[in-house]
Amino acid sequence: MKEQTTRTPPKLRILSAFLAVAMLLTLLPAAAFAAPAPESDFEYGASNGRAIIRKYKGAGGTVEIPATLGGYPVTGMKMQAFIECTSLKSVSMPESMTWIGDSAFAGCTGLEQVEFSPNLTTIGPNSFYSCNGLTSVVVPDKVTSIESLAFFGCLNLESITIPASVTTLDSTFVFGCTNLKKIEFKGTQEQWNALSINPHYLPVGVSIVCTDGTIGGGSDPNVKNYSLTVCGKAVTSANCENILEDPAGTTPRAVYDPDSKTLTLNGTIKAAAADTQKTGAIIKTEDALTITGNAALEWDGGDSDDAPMGILAAGVTAETGKLTLSGAVLEITADAGGIDLLGSLTIENQTRLTVKSGGRCIEAGETLEISNSQLDLDTVDDAIRVGSTARIENSTLTITGLDEYNDEGGMHALITEDGDLIVENSTITAMDSGDEGYYYQYGLWLGGKLEVSNSVLTLGAQDCAMNADSMEARGSNSKITAAVDDENHVPVQVDDPAVILHDDLEVTEGALNTECPKVVIEHASPYKVEGDYTYEITTDGNVRILAYDGSEADVVVPATLGGRDVTTCF
Repeated sequence: MKEQTTRTPPKLRILSAFLAVAMLLTLLPAAAFAAPAPESDFEYGASNGRAIIRKYKGAGGTVEIPATLGGYPVTGMKMQAFIECTSLKSVSMPESMTWIGDSAFAGCTGLEQVEFSPNLTTIGPNSFYSCNGLTSVVVPDKVTSIESLAFFGCLNLESITIPASVTTLDSTFVFGCTNLKKIEFKGTQEQWNALSINPHYLPVGVSIVCTDGTIGGGSDPNVKNYSLTVCGKAVTSANCENILEDPAGTTPRAVYDPDSKTLTLNGTIKAAAADTQKTGAIIKTEDALTITGNAALEWDGGDSDDAPMGILAAGVTAETGKLTLSGAVLEITADAGGIDLLGSLTIENQTRLTVKSGGRCIEAGETLEISNSQLDLDTVDDAIRVGSTARIENSTLTITGLDEYNDEGGMHALITEDGDLIVENSTITAMDSGDEGYYYQYGLWLGGKLEVSNSVLTLGAQDCAMNADSMEARGSNSKITAAVDDENHVPVQVDDPAVILHDDLEVTEGALNTECPKVVIEHASPYKVEGDYTYEITTDGNVRILAYDGSEADVVVPATLGGRDVTTCF
């Protein structure tokens, strides 16, 4: 009997083949579909037949770095090439790339995946600083050098694989990675020990898994890490009551309460970049932190070899969340920045803050709130820079310049990049001057509205004392003085000419949006004088004459005074 065969109809065969291909495609990595980013997304330089990326300008997301730019193979990326590209989700590097420069991906908080070049040899300092989206990293096998703070503060990083090819591994390469559980080292324990890693800078409880066994890095796994460092010392449940190891019988200079998340500082605390592995004096890497106490913090940012980069240069640094100074008497002396954070800063509860800085005194990436406090800021740079809105209530703010650092003066006394400045019941003074005139080039430079209520603002600047999108002022006690060095400059520049003044406030000297030496806005007396007549404006907008100071026997009452009709005499 002839064996029967069943044949699949042609249409079904085609459909089956299509489904098979579709299923296969779903198994391929996403990178298989990615097209290299366009050349227009990059600024680059070319020399010796090689292209070096200087700046990424694209929209982020999934980025495949092209193998060539301008016809030259891409071999590296310079300092801060992708810095703070928060929209970047994943990046893949071409095989031609051999090195990653300082802070190349610093602040790329959304970065979740990195596909390294297999020919990479060097990962520079701060390269992946604060890349909080990373959970696992595998460093390729040809890398020989991983420099200081390369993965600093990657808060969600749980594992990292290091090749045996590494001969230079800075002790701080995973400093601040508080959730790191495992370092997989593809060499032996002897090779790891030869790298001379100081376990003090490894996260508490991390394990180093080598090919021939496991080394218990860090310290006791039962000790909790609090994501805070003071003068290079990681704060843990074991040392939080005396972080700086002050002698018995003395008041500890630094104490941390994990329940209230409060750091209490006392006495004089000195720190230098050379002693803190090129990090700031106080670093908060996650959650909220409140600082209180009475202390003088002296921060030496170091010379060009020791100086940390970017936000790490400041005396007090906070990567995420909120920093609060409450009831503190704190003096910060820093040749780098004073306080620098990516989140919000609150200064409250009778805090007295003095900052003398060779950099910015205060920089907050989000909001700034100052209430019931006194601030004295001396700086060579912007005194205060805020990413969003700043609010100052019931406080005194005095800003001066450090001429010994910079004879040419600083840029801004206070700048909000994209937000309002609200001042209530406060005094702001930024009028410092030297031999060359006012210290600051600009006084207030606002990316939003200026709102003033019962406050006194005294501002002096070289070019413009106050620049805002719009302005509204109220309160009979309010007074705004804005002066410039040159009468050919504009003291007050307001984009919206419809300035709103309440409570009889008016411009009594100079004019807005006009070249003149000074503008004064203050409460005007309800009584006005013209010639021999003292008068007031009535509620209907006319004039009531209150007194005549002339000597004429026969007085002819004028029909108008101040351009208004006279309707009532005496």
